[in-house]
Amino acid sequence: ANDAVFEYQDWRGAASYLTAHSGPGDAVVLSGPNDLDPLSYYFRDAASIVEAGDAGKVCGVVSGLLARPKLPIKSVWIVVSTLKNENPIVAGFTETNRTGLEARTQLVLSALREQGFSAGEAARFHRVRILFAKPVKRGSGQ
Repeated sequence: ANDAVFEYQDWRGAASYLTAHSGPGDAVVLSGPNDLDPLSYYFRDAASIVEAGDAGKVCGVVSGLLARPKLPIKSVWIVVSTLKNENPIVAGFTETNRTGLEARTQLVLSALREQGFSAGEAARFHRVRILFAKPVKRGSGQ
């Protein structure tokens, strides 16, 4: 049997990645309603953590963060996670999202790109994706 189908999200791995790659002036946006406690257990860095509540609200939160003149944000890291289980038998007991992780990831990336952000997937962990968003620099002549 594949034990990975029974495992929870890899919050430790996600937090390690954020610790290594985020810095002062960065923000972390959580797309899920229950992601703050598990991520903050491992991620205790200076980046500000903001809860969006669900994947559909991420773009608005990112826009608001990047538009703040008093506290400028350089980059935004978005955490997308799911409890969806790949094992069809176990999935019936652990499914909390109607859409899967890949669909939620693409939803967030598409919305960010439609709003003119440079956005992409930065890292993958078990049931957790880390995305990035930055404003597109305009008028640089490049």
